[in-house]
Amino acid sequence: MLGIRKGSFLLIILIPAILFCSEYKGSGAEFLRIEVGAAPSAMGGAYSALAESALATYWNPAGIIKTEKLSFAFSHNEWLLDTKTEFAAVTFRTPFGVIGSSFNTLTSGTMKGYDEKGYPTGDFTARANCLSFSYAIGFIKPIDTGLSFKYIWERLENVKASTIAFDIGARVTMFKSLSVAMVIQNLGPGESFISQTSPLPLTLRLGSAFTPLTTNTISETVSTDFSMVNNGRRCLHIGSETMLYGMIFLRAGYRISSIETAEKFTCGAGISLNKLIPAFSNTDIKIDFAQTIGSVDGLGNVSRLTMIFEL
Repeated sequence: MLGIRKGSFLLIILIPAILFCSEYKGSGAEFLRIEVGAAPSAMGGAYSALAESALATYWNPAGIIKTEKLSFAFSHNEWLLDTKTEFAAVTFRTPFGVIGSSFNTLTSGTMKGYDEKGYPTGDFTARANCLSFSYAIGFIKPIDTGLSFKYIWERLENVKASTIAFDIGARVTMFKSLSVAMVIQNLGPGESFISQTSPLPLTLRLGSAFTPLTTNTISETVSTDFSMVNNGRRCLHIGSETMLYGMIFLRAGYRISSIETAEKFTCGAGISLNKLIPAFSNTDIKIDFAQTIGSVDGLGNVSRLTMIFEL
């Protein structure tokens, strides 16, 4: 048994190393890298070890195992240069594990088209979509594992492309206050537009979360993620969350990236209505907001709003 566990551990370490030993100059379906959810974004994207219920369909499919009965998440993101992303997800518990599904879409503002000689050809729009199905199960205590299947399709004016991908996630909870996670996202073939094929933004995330303080009135959690993308981008994500009276959340985060990033310092807040409003005592309703301050001149800031319903 010890030999099997050592062998499994080596595979977990070596497979990501093999996958990320080569670097690409670019990738297709870049919208998959745009973070989902106000709370994760406010914590600097340090969320792979914290992800739970419906939002975990994006961050770590192993996290959906925390769904008690039924969970819904809806998120709106005012992204850069008049683009917007919308995200909706649901997870529910079954006798044989937790199942989830999510839909993620990005829409652009109107853009001006030009031909090869630089003459205007009229306005056009672009859209990118991802439909995913997730499954998670408690593998061996205290290890949770999850898998997501993704169908991705994009449209740029009259040109279309589609492909598939997988996310694989695992999380280990230790001492109730410490958890570690590993996620591989967007594992699949490339995406072809006309005659050009680009790899997907294959991403490895290694995360941890620690809650050093928990009382009746306050709880403090700190988290970190280290992400590596196959196009050469490396990023350290650092986040913190302070929970007051079990219903008010204050969050902050920071990213240290190997390349210039549109999201560097982040902050946000949230509120849980089930303790604030007696009528919602049997339903956990959370509203979260996040604001990011970019480090790339002219791109502006990014804001997110998320609502989560848990039964």
